[in-house]
Formats: sequence, structure tokens, C-alpha cells
Amino acid sequence: MAARFSILIAIFLSFAGSLAADAKDVASQIVLLDRPLSVQRIPPKSTTSPMGELRCSYYKDIMIRESSIDTPAPADATLIPIAPGTVTPSCTAGKAGSDLTLKTAAYSLSGRKGPFLFFRATDPHGVSPFLVINAVDGQIIYNDSEYGDGFRSISQTKSALHLHYTRGVNGTCSIYKEGPACWAKMMNEGKIPRVMTLSQPSVQLCGAAYRRLNASADTPSSVFYEVDVTLDRSGKVHVNSRGHANCAPVP
Repeated sequence: MAARFSILIAIFLSFAGSLAADAKDVASQIVLLDRPLSVQRIPPKSTTSPMGELRCSYYKDIMIRESSIDTPAPADATLIPIAPGTVTPSCTAGKAGSDLTLKTAAYSLSGRKGPFLFFRATDPHGVSPFLVINAVDGQIIYNDSEYGDGFRSISQTKSALHLHYTRGVNGTCSIYKEGPACWAKMMNEGKIPRVMTLSQPSVQLCGAAYRRLNASADTPSSVFYEVDVTLDRSGKVHVNSRGHANCAPVP
């Protein structure tokens, strides 16, 4: 009886530890980004409503309205400017003259950093695509994919954004099985920058990751490496540094 009780306690502690780790990851993302003043959610009027559930995130100068957030593929979000001294827009469907439709289908709002909006793919596979959008004109100024537990740091100067994160790409071949041929293929496809020609992950280390995750050798590889990037609101990007590449099987 005592042995069974000890096992139950161990399972509970393991589960609690997992929840704590997840909460820490979420909290770290919240700290990195500016929180909205408020968030309002409106349930769908019916099970057949084309808009689905609405979510409106209010900041001092804008509101971001998202629809169908109760599905894996939300529709394009809407940016609604809020001029000083004007009435705060309500969280309802419909279009006003100053609305901007954002090209964010299948992405959801992660948060904001000054004049930059962050959207993350709602149904990622292996790596998590994200968008950085100009909060003034609604234009996408940067898109990439990150791997693992999100951004290491996000900081902002008067006109630029500084990002440090683990970049990730999903390949269509296996580095563990094909080695340099797969690495060359990924570069030819534009998934890996040419400056990383000599940074191919070790086949042995890839193999260790595959064995650890019980993946077959022909499973396509995810490649990931640290990047330090600076970009401005015009979309000008400067890659300050790139780390050594690693690989793992695509889930």
C-alpha cells in the first residue's frame, strides 16, 4: 500500500512540475511583450456562425479584433485605430472606415512591443511560424519560425526591434539518413542561408536525437540554431549573429 502511495505521489509531483514549467514559459512570453489594457471575448451567436468566437485586445491607441479563435485556423485579424478622446470601439463584427485587415489567417495575436505586433501560428508542426507587423499601417515587416520554448529576449529602441530566439525550419529530408545531401537540399530550397554552408549538424548528434525520440531514420529533420536579429518598421533586417545548427526529427 505504501509503495502504491509513493508511486502516486511521484506521478503527481511530475505532473505538477510539468505544469509549472509550462506556466513559466507562458509567463516569460508575457514579460517580454507589452500587455493589452484589456481583452474581451465574445462567444459565437450560434454553432453555425461564420465569425466564430471574437477576441478583442485593447491597447491605448489600437484594438486588435480576431475572429474564429475557437478554431485551429482563425480568420485575418482586424486592426482598429483608437484616436485620443474618441469612444473605445466595441468588440463586434463589422467594418468601419479606419479598419485595417491584417494578413494573419491561421495566426493569433501573441502581444505587442511598442509599434510592433507579434502573431504566432495557431497550429504549428515541429517549428512555430511567427509574424511581426507594423502597428501603424498593418504591414508584415518580418516572418520566421522559432523552435522550442520561444524568444530569449525582445527589446525595442525608438525605431528598431531586437530579437534573440532559436530559429527553426522543417526539412523535407533526413540529415540523419542522408547527411550532406540533405543539408545541401535545404540550402538549395532557401531554408538554410548560404553563410551556414559549413555549419551542418553532426549526423551522430542528429542520430542521438532521433533515437531519443524513437523516430525512424527517414523522418524529415527540423534544423534549429540561435539567431540575433535587428529590424526596423520599414522591414530592414540585420542578422547580428547565428549559432551552431542542431537537428531533431520533425514531430
